[in-house]
Amino acid sequence: MSNIESPELEDQPIDANRTTSSPNGEERANSSSRMVRHARARPWHRSRTRSILIVLWTIFTVFLAIMIIVILVQPQWLGGVPNKDGQIVNFGLYRSCPESWEMCSAAMADFSKIPSNAWKVSTLLVIFSIFSTFISIIIMAVYWLKCRETAGFGFRYATGFQVFTGCCLLLTCFIYPGGWDVPEVREICGQNADSYKTGNCEVRWAFGIAIIAMFDAFILALLSYFFIEQRVVSRPLEAVGGQSRQMNGSATSLRQSRHREEEENTQL
Repeated sequence: MSNIESPELEDQPIDANRTTSSPNGEERANSSSRMVRHARARPWHRSRTRSILIVLWTIFTVFLAIMIIVILVQPQWLGGVPNKDGQIVNFGLYRSCPESWEMCSAAMADFSKIPSNAWKVSTLLVIFSIFSTFISIIIMAVYWLKCRETAGFGFRYATGFQVFTGCCLLLTCFIYPGGWDVPEVREICGQNADSYKTGNCEVRWAFGIAIIAMFDAFILALLSYFFIEQRVVSRPLEAVGGQSRQMNGSATSLRQSRHREEEENTQL
């Protein structure tokens, strides 16, 4: 009797369970893999709020680049006192100009005519910050359009370049006042003008924009790292990965329980 019944008991439950369990496990594994691929392909489209954050990040980064260009070309860092001819002279990063913008001294192409070494260094730092800001924008555009599966690296690179921009502007705000002791400044602002002392002159609006741009660069770097990279790229992948692992684990436990039932039926 045992020799006759055991093959029958083996054939019936084993074939039925294998035909019912295998397709469900494969469907769940395929659906989880599709979810993972979809999350990696377009992670920043999964939430409207996160997409708005990225668009705002791009807009403010463009504004940051515009502000840095303005503070580079505008001679409105220091000034406000008339010269011997009665014209108010203003000083910029690399030149001084009267309000009529005629007969400006020095030029960006000829660093030897810039009167102060501090101003030369400040000019170079601002130029570096402009290139760094535009590079961060280009990197983000490339990763959005061509490299969506590795968009997290684009956010990291953009964060690094914006931190570099903020550091350049920070150094500019500290170094530039060190050049207020040159004869050109003392001729306009008085003999009491010195390094980090305006004398009879006053700080103009370009200096304030440089400070605002510095804080803007650091804030955008933090926004890129914490609010965009971690929440748009890492967390959706972790969530989908957790769901896929949970589904795979449930399928495995189901197969194990059915296998135990088969062994019990076989023993009976």
